[in-house]
Amino acid sequence: MTSTIETQNARVVDRAVPALKPSSPKIALNLALGFVGGIGLGLAFAFFVAMIDDRVKSSFDIESVIGLQLIGVIPQIKKLEHSEKAQVVMNHADRQVAEAFLTLHSALRLKDESKNAKCMLITSTIPGEGKSFVTTNIALTFAVHGERVIVVDGDLRKPTIHKGLKQENTRGVIDVCTGKLTLDEAIIKGVHPNFDVLPAGGRAKNPTHILNSKNFELMLADLRKRYDRVFIDTPPIAAVSDSLIILPLVDGSIFSIYFNKVRRKAAQFAAGRLLNSNVPNFGAVLNGLNLAVSGYYYAQYYDKSYKDYYIVKTAREEQEQGKERV
Repeated sequence: MTSTIETQNARVVDRAVPALKPSSPKIALNLALGFVGGIGLGLAFAFFVAMIDDRVKSSFDIESVIGLQLIGVIPQIKKLEHSEKAQVVMNHADRQVAEAFLTLHSALRLKDESKNAKCMLITSTIPGEGKSFVTTNIALTFAVHGERVIVVDGDLRKPTIHKGLKQENTRGVIDVCTGKLTLDEAIIKGVHPNFDVLPAGGRAKNPTHILNSKNFELMLADLRKRYDRVFIDTPPIAAVSDSLIILPLVDGSIFSIYFNKVRRKAAQFAAGRLLNSNVPNFGAVLNGLNLAVSGYYYAQYYDKSYKDYYIVKTAREEQEQGKERV
């Protein structure tokens, strides 16, 4: 090699020193860039999915997109039968849900329109959004506070109120409006203290004809005189027009929205039909909130750390009850 170098008029400037570390690849830098890039791409993908998913799942969707005031948030209930869910305010099977309905009750009493309303209509955009569940439990909450309450099953196409309250559906609204029974004969009294029920009385072949009848209007007028609050469960407003028929006969409406189920445009259209009427809308209830994602979508209204409060409270009450028994 020396002879070759000398023949090319070249010389050695510095002798090579053994390298302490390789010039490439730079492992630490590459790992740092990969970590930051992975997080960035993950967040970007998450936001992209959130943007293309147009289902209602936040207070922003309800208040800014749909245009309704949010008056209540009901957490998701798991491992309870239908009848237990319909009466969760009374059986206290879920403390968080029972407390959520107490909050909804307080919200309805804050404004004069809803505070003084004797007859309220509860509806939703599509089936399966928990409107019947909201109807029975908010009615039970008013009954617990000493008001005389009746729930009317205005869904003559697919009645469900009687199932949740474990009552028969052999007589009800249809019989009263057709003149077969009097109101006293159709009402199921004493289901709970201060709480009565008027079932649908079966499935009507022509529900719009019954709801448009003078007898239906007279029935609601009579119920106003007998009770402090009348809650009417009605079919989804986007499916049929039954809710719009009943709407002029009530003092206001409540809109039930199930978390991450209905699309924004559909809910916006259904809510618009309520808002375009001359009947006040008291607001929307976000039902079935998934606590696993509530920190992202709904942290400003619901804190999962509150769960410990109900657990402690329940344990304390059980101890007190045990002492009383002893």
